[in-house]
Amino acid sequence: MYNAKAYSAASSKSPLAFTTITRRDPTEHDVQIEILYCGVCHPDLHQVRNEWSGFMPTVYPCVPGHEIVGRVTKVGSAVSKFKPGDIADALHVSSRTLQRRLQDEGSNFQRVLEEARHHLARHYLHNSLLELNEAAYLLGYEDANSFVRAFRTWEGVPPARWREMQHANAAS
Repeated sequence: MYNAKAYSAASSKSPLAFTTITRRDPTEHDVQIEILYCGVCHPDLHQVRNEWSGFMPTVYPCVPGHEIVGRVTKVGSAVSKFKPGDIADALHVSSRTLQRRLQDEGSNFQRVLEEARHHLARHYLHNSLLELNEAAYLLGYEDANSFVRAFRTWEGVPPARWREMQHANAAS
């Protein structure tokens, strides 16, 4: 058994909060990955808020997210497609190949990640009722303070102030 880190909602009204989940050890057919990034899309938020209870009630605690990128940490004896250190994602390329391709385009992973986080942060703050710690989690930050610092670097103001300004502009 081992503990996995996660963010979960305890109820339809509670914010996402850090938790640990006890997992069984991998068997011979399993691949264990360390989650590096996890996307949470709009339907995940409906599920967390139990807005589809009429046909798909939410079971709590609920851990949203399914668009996962991770690093393989352990493989079972019957697994041949992956090995520890591989990047497990939808791209099906090694981390070195991804780095090389990004470099060929004049970019790097950190730059692409920051651009995506900035774009998504603006979207989350402008188009949703997410709390700041929920947005920070969705963007892959360890805590809300790290998100606030990054957002202030991007926009020149803290995210709460930016949100207020956007709502004031929309109302006028």
